[in-house]
Amino acid sequence: MSDLPTFLAAALGVPLTHPDVALCAAKCEAELVRSSDSLIETWEETKTALPALARHKIAIALKKQQLPSPPPSPPDDYNADQEPEAAPPPISAGHWIRGLIACVLLLAGPVAIGMLTWNEADTTSTTSTVEGQYATNLWWYAYIPLMVVAVVEIGLASALAPRIGWDMIEQASEDADLREAMKNSMTTQGFVAALFLTVVWGMLQAGPIQGDPSLVISQWYVGLLVTSIALTMVGTIASIVCLLYIEPLNSKAALQCVYDNFMYFGEPLALSIFGFINSLWATVIWLFGEYGLGAGIVAAFVIGYCILRSVVIYQYLSEWQNRDVASLQAKRQQLKKALATTGLAAKAKAKTVPA
Repeated sequence: MSDLPTFLAAALGVPLTHPDVALCAAKCEAELVRSSDSLIETWEETKTALPALARHKIAIALKKQQLPSPPPSPPDDYNADQEPEAAPPPISAGHWIRGLIACVLLLAGPVAIGMLTWNEADTTSTTSTVEGQYATNLWWYAYIPLMVVAVVEIGLASALAPRIGWDMIEQASEDADLREAMKNSMTTQGFVAALFLTVVWGMLQAGPIQGDPSLVISQWYVGLLVTSIALTMVGTIASIVCLLYIEPLNSKAALQCVYDNFMYFGEPLALSIFGFINSLWATVIWLFGEYGLGAGIVAAFVIGYCILRSVVIYQYLSEWQNRDVASLQAKRQQLKKALATTGLAAKAKAKTVPA
């Protein structure tokens, strides 16, 4: 017995005995299509013989079953009804060790030169004593607090990155081309990070506040800008690397890559945000140091509104729901919980599996 009526009833959402099923089956019979397999193979030719509403419902049923009935344009091999399985990469000590070795090798030269020559200018004994006192105080008032700020910001950016990465795909439409969407997103993030990097570099080279590098406020100004440069540089590099690896993939593989590594796709924006915050802090400090208390307070007020409004806008857009993909949200939320950003979840899961 032909399975075509059963398939048509399921596609139309009506009982098998409904007259619409018999009508569509007769239309297919007239085209010599007598089974669901034949309908699938000849859908492009057969669909014109079916009534408009039935044609629409059957096309949706074909798409949801991921059968060969792509929309006329553009063709796309991605079907959001079958979300890829998450396979987050586990923590790799080797990756971090090799990264640490590269860090030491690349920084050894400039650090050695700087430490050997930083105080090479001739000074009087009185000035040397004052500079020595400044150097001692600056460790407690500037250098150590700046390193703490940098560590905290890196940790916060690492926590924010997976949320931003997930926000990029959580509300994706079923027929969206995720490959092109992620390419455009990473291109934009990389461009913004690179543009901002050049701005911060210019601020750093403007010179110390009041022309005195020994002031605590000057050291904070420079330290915040250096931290901003480091964060935006990582954001730029991450964008480039993600683009390089996603470019040769098709839509389905690109989505799988994003699901497995979506922290890295949100990291450029997260790092750029904190780099931008550091530059704002540096701007406020510079205004306090160069123009006094009043200008600094005004700057803090208007820049505070900038931060407030940006956070509010992000929260509103992050909470927005795409009603067209409501049926997929439950599964996507399960994937969100299952995905590990640094491999911790995968590691914990492995421990719970009996040997």
